[in-house]
Amino acid sequence: MSLSKGDAEIEVEELAMIVDGIGSFNAIDFAALTAKDILMIEFINLQAAYDYYNEYGRIKGFSMRRSKVGQRTKQGSNGEIIWKIFVCSRQTVKEGDLYQINSMRKAGLRVPTIFHAFSNQSGGFETIGFEIKDIYNAIEKQRLQNLFWCDGTSRYDCSVFGNVLGFDAMYGRNKYKCPLVIFLGVDHHMRTVVFNYVILNNESEDSYVWLLRPFLEAMKGKPPKSVMTDGDLVIKSTVGIVFPGAHYRLCSWHLLRNATAKVGRFGLS
Repeated sequence: MSLSKGDAEIEVEELAMIVDGIGSFNAIDFAALTAKDILMIEFINLQAAYDYYNEYGRIKGFSMRRSKVGQRTKQGSNGEIIWKIFVCSRQTVKEGDLYQINSMRKAGLRVPTIFHAFSNQSGGFETIGFEIKDIYNAIEKQRLQNLFWCDGTSRYDCSVFGNVLGFDAMYGRNKYKCPLVIFLGVDHHMRTVVFNYVILNNESEDSYVWLLRPFLEAMKGKPPKSVMTDGDLVIKSTVGIVFPGAHYRLCSWHLLRNATAKVGRFGLS
């Protein structure tokens, strides 16, 4: 049976889901969404779309951000946005692009000129795949790889309170988008103590192995008895490599957050 254009429009309207903000998320099973499901969702405003894709990314294991160049406003309007691009927060310059960037810089081209060159190659700024600040970040990352810091006080604290190690790899990022990792513990007054800080070039297993080995060296070879993290599989693998005798534990805050999300989604109390 064939559908007329009017019937098809009615069917699309019946299938479409209207998302008006975070309050609509309980009715959505983000983990089971398909590409077709996502295309059938409509948003009442830009913030609702941002919250939706941010939650979708969180469930899938990544975070996202607004693209500064990936948007267009209606002609003659007061800045009304008619479409917007959201990208993975880890979106960055690829190896092949970096080789081309370095070649242009050796030829004396400045970063804005290089960005315009990529725009001409790809057919527009919105289709490049990265932003101008990502070029600056990629250039800077070639200078800074990994940075490990601790002092005498933190080494002493770790020698006394380091049996249980909190491994916070989600603390934040600096303006170059390099992950900041903090090693934490708790003293005898139940106060948080910081053992060391690490800035990483990326979040690969090799990078995490690199940061744990200097940590072990700085703490005079004394490994922790238990390590708590957010459940990241790369971190779990790394802990098993460098601290094979340590007990691996999940952070209670992340367990509670995930459980609360699941309970809310299925309407349980």
